Parts: sequence; structure tokens; C-alpha cells
Amino acid sequence: MRPPQLSIVAHDRPAAAHLYEMLSPHGHLHVMPTVMTPYGGAVALYLGDLAAFLGRSASARTHYEAALSSSQDMHAPAFSRRAREAIARLGPPTSPRSPLSLREAEVAELVGAGMTNREVAHRLFLSERTVENHVSNILHRVGLPNRAAVAAWVSRQHPA
Repeated sequence: MRPPQLSIVAHDRPAAAHLYEMLSPHGHLHVMPTVMTPYGGAVALYLGDLAAFLGRSASARTHYEAALSSSQDMHAPAFSRRAREAIARLGPPTSPRSPLSLREAEVAELVGAGMTNREVAHRLFLSERTVENHVSNILHRVGLPNRAAVAAWVSRQHPA
């Protein structure tokens, strides 16, 4: 069992959040085999598991979709199947009640977690200006006055 799965099985949210932060810059990579270990799949698959465990469904979907594409490129059917099953467990891409795009929902979740625009930009590999635009769109579309209201809205959308 890999460390991301261990933190999930142990219900260790702080460890899962820490692993998510550590692995995020490497989401485009694969866990490559050595002489003694098998191919471990796309790192994005583990990021999806961690994001889902942490209640970040939009981020989880983004990671799982990246893992699916990457696993198909690597001709790894077991990992492709696992990514497809994880996407299916998340349900439809957007809630019919949500006025936000998938990317805006992802930004809203991170803003709701207390991240600054710079931190969100770094996490999602976007420019700060793009994040500012997404936050502005979120405020306008949902009719909220500020970032604190976004945090409250996100917590209502995804009750613990």
C-alpha cells in the first residue's frame, strides 16, 4: 500500500493534506518501476484519491481525468479502469444547482480552504491574474460579496 492510501485508510486528514501538497507539483508524472517494484500508475490517480478523501471533489475529478488520460497513454488498463471507476463514483461533473464551471468550482474549493490567489495559482499551475478572474466570476455568478462568503458557500455545497 502506498503512503497516500495509508493516510486515507488511517483517516489521517493532516497527513493526507500534507501528502497532497507534496505530490501536487508532480501530478503529471508516473510512479515508475524499479527492479523490485511494479509500475505504480499516474501520480494524478493518487492525487485524486487524496483530494476525494479531503472533500475536494472538483480537484479530485480533475486529477482522475488526468490520470485516465495518462494511464491510457501508458497502456495501463488496470490504472485506466481505476480512474474511470473513481470518476464514476464522483457522479455527474457539476451539480445542476451549481452555476460554476468545473475550474471555477475547483478554485472556489481552494479559496474556501483559505488559500490566497497566489497559492491557488501555484497549486493549479495558473497565473495569479487567471485566478483573480475566476474568483471575480465566482463572486458574480453566485452573488457573493467576498472571499469569506465563498468559503461559507463552498461548505454549504459540500457538507462534511
